[in-house]
Amino acid sequence: APLSLEPMPGERWIFPADRPQLEAKAKPDGRVVLLSSLDALFLLRRNVTGYVGPHEARREIRSEKLGAITRLMFNAIMRGGRLTGLWEYDPGMENIAWMSFTTKDKAMQQAVAATEAMIRDSLGDARSFSLDGPKSRQPRIDWLRAQ
Repeated sequence: APLSLEPMPGERWIFPADRPQLEAKAKPDGRVVLLSSLDALFLLRRNVTGYVGPHEARREIRSEKLGAITRLMFNAIMRGGRLTGLWEYDPGMENIAWMSFTTKDKAMQQAVAATEAMIRDSLGDARSFSLDGPKSRQPRIDWLRAQ
């Protein structure tokens, strides 16, 4: 209160005079990026709510509200700084199982296809951690395909 700070999304605070400059820099470009669940964006913050809107926060992800999740159990599809979908790589089918909280538009489909090709052609698999394998990932893949 003595500093006259204003709240920002994700439990952050800012000086009122700094807000216009920050908002000018933070204009989302709409680019779609597929990230690992271990990306520092999620892993170091232990908070998903700062990346989703109120509607998405109420969405159930395998019987848990997205807004209540502290550890992202799927890899993330991001657009303009917002969590817009989830994905997992299926090495058996050599493709990405994914779902979107928004319309699956051309930009999102292209980003998924490019990531899928890179994983298939260069890596062979995309594990979230050392013990993560095709067998342990299968329930997540099946859930994504059912969405």
